[in-house]
Amino acid sequence: MTKIEITEKIHGHIVEMAQSKGVSLEALDIELYDLIDSHLLDSLGILQLIIFLEKCFDIRILPAEMVIESFRTIELISSFVAKKIN
Repeated sequence: MTKIEITEKIHGHIVEMAQSKGVSLEALDIELYDLIDSHLLDSLGILQLIIFLEKCFDIRILPAEMVIESFRTIELISSFVAKKIN
């Protein structure tokens, strides 16, 4: 799976999460949008995202890898997943 495909899947999931919270991300550069500082991802949202990533990409994210900085933007999440896959 290419990094572009990874990013597209994560992008779609984040957009769905935002829509469920009534947040529109259309006017933003979503790939670099800070999901933590914007409060789009809170602690529960991060856990939900980790579960999604593990299921979608068939990876295991260890507790030691659950570093907030890895989940701050879609770009960072995509890079993290790409490293786990490869």
